[in-house]
Parts: sequence; structure tokens; C-alpha cells
Amino acid sequence: MEEQFVAITLHRIAGQLVCGAVILAKQPDRSWWGKCQKCGEEFRLGPDAQFEGQVRAMRN
Repeated sequence: MEEQFVAITLHRIAGQLVCGAVILAKQPDRSWWGKCQKCGEEFRLGPDAQFEGQVRAMRN
């Protein structure tokens, strides 16, 4: 059984104002995808070993 990874981050407008939370799910190609829970904007983050390391560290 393969582990499913989920991460939560904030959608920031102009780097300052917080719009809403983004729930990111790890995709089969190792990228991350999600939508802002408030405005619905889509987010995609390419495979990123540093980000994945941070997600793993938060789980433990």
C-alpha cells in the first residue's frame, strides 16, 4: 500500500494578504496539486524534495 501525502499551505495574495487555505495532495508524478478553499484558484507544485521533506517532518 502506497502512502498518501496531504499538505496544507496558505494562498497569499501579493505575498501579504491571506485569501484561504490550500490543501495539496501528492500526485502520482510526485507533483502536488490543490485548490484554495476560499477562491478556488488551482495550485500545482512540481516535484520538490525539500517540500516533501518538510511534509514528512510535520507528520512525525
